[in-house]
Amino acid sequence: MTAQPHDSQAGSLPMPEKSLRAIRAALALPQDREAFDAGLKSVLDEVRVSLDLGMLNDFVDRWWATACDSAKDSE
Repeated sequence: MTAQPHDSQAGSLPMPEKSLRAIRAALALPQDREAFDAGLKSVLDEVRVSLDLGMLNDFVDRWWATACDSAKDSE
């Protein structure tokens, strides 16, 4: 899945893909990457027990928004 918001500013950096790998790579601050890693481990543990992928989707949505902000701030 490669959802990206439309940005009318020419020359602006593209937003990260909506994948775990791309989201983590777009996080500029080390503490954000650490929080992402810890949160991912936690949510995957929950998914293994509940078999509810909705939790993982919510996690991806929240962190994708953070990664998009991080990409904007790095401009």
